[in-house]
Amino acid sequence: MTFFFKIKGLSPPKTTAVKIIYLSLALPHILMCTFVLILSEWMAFALSQQTFKERMFNMSVATLDTILVFRTTVWAFNKAKLDEIRAIITRKSFNFRCFDLLKVGCEQVLTVGRTKEVEKERGLSCKEIKQLWQKAKFVTEKKCNEMDVFRKELMLNTRLLCCFIHLAITIISVLTYTLSFVNDFTNDTYEAYNPILNRTSLYRKFQYPLYLPFDTSFDGYYWLAYFYNCYAHLGNIITFLPIETTLTCSLIHLISQTAVLKEAFKYVDENNFGYQSFGEASIIKEIRIVKCINEIQEIYRAVELLENLCNVQLMVQYGFATFLLCSICYVIPLVENTMEGICCLIFFAASLGQIFTFSYCCHTLALELQAIGVSVYNLDWTNYPSKLKRTLNISILRTQKPANLTAGKIIVIDLLFFIQVVQKSYSFYTLITKTN
Repeated sequence: MTFFFKIKGLSPPKTTAVKIIYLSLALPHILMCTFVLILSEWMAFALSQQTFKERMFNMSVATLDTILVFRTTVWAFNKAKLDEIRAIITRKSFNFRCFDLLKVGCEQVLTVGRTKEVEKERGLSCKEIKQLWQKAKFVTEKKCNEMDVFRKELMLNTRLLCCFIHLAITIISVLTYTLSFVNDFTNDTYEAYNPILNRTSLYRKFQYPLYLPFDTSFDGYYWLAYFYNCYAHLGNIITFLPIETTLTCSLIHLISQTAVLKEAFKYVDENNFGYQSFGEASIIKEIRIVKCINEIQEIYRAVELLENLCNVQLMVQYGFATFLLCSICYVIPLVENTMEGICCLIFFAASLGQIFTFSYCCHTLALELQAIGVSVYNLDWTNYPSKLKRTLNISILRTQKPANLTAGKIIVIDLLFFIQVVQKSYSFYTLITKTN
């Protein structure tokens, strides 16, 4: 996602002179596509004379744009925290070169005054294992081990999947808005009193009405209003969609890393240890286990940072999403032409798909982290030193505690949450149809 942030101007340059030019161009664009846009939409919703169906549709569009602007605002004030999360997800230390070890010369770093026989019987501390990794003589495989090959392939597929998701959502959104703006030309013109010119003028309804501080009739600045409408909506989607998809893509990366770790525990006891002593084989296994445990801790730290950063905004966002789905459901049966119906269906499918994808990712991540405990339990732990057994017990207990994202630290986001959002949206829809 860093690539999309750069090409869409969301990552400012580091050079002072270039940064000044960037800010002079980017700030007006951001303001025109965010705060000016939603202010115009909600003022048009409140002040314009519209039918109930038109109000419901305009409310759904304004709500969708408000969600994007809200997410963008949160991103702008929390870039440091998001950079910390991105640093964890893209850490270079996420590799399994230690699985290449076939033999280690442990006598190089054994504590002075202790014999090798004593060292073989006791569990090594994390500090001593770190010393082994930094100073000991290693014999490694010349070829990349199967575990590292699996990691590289899975993480490559994950990055491709995230790029595909972003590009697919961008293309669908742009096509939907483009169809809507083309459909504007099929709307009938009508005559109405023009308070600016103090006479009757010819108007045409916009698919997405905006309240603008100038004359939008054909006698005034209709084409300026039309092109600003196109520019603001398309600019909002194209520019700020990477921010909207960042959270989902972060979860997908964490799911893949968890799957890699689950597979790594299967390789802990593998490789040919037949020509090694029991102590040398145990040290290699301990190095591998400590590596896996450290990576698990990084994943839990990323989930905790995401939860602390996003729980409030998720509660607000999915509160808006409930009204969004409700209003679109009301509009779909009342569409007047095929183009309008297609646009409404795409809006509905995209909104529902975004909620489902995010809920599914949260649910899958929680299950994958719990499954790591099973992988740890399936190790040959009965032959491990007592100190390492205690470490594994703590790791199993930690994985049994669900690592979930929540909405406002109240509602756990999983597939059940998705069902609840759909149920509440349908309940509001039923209420509106009966009262109207």
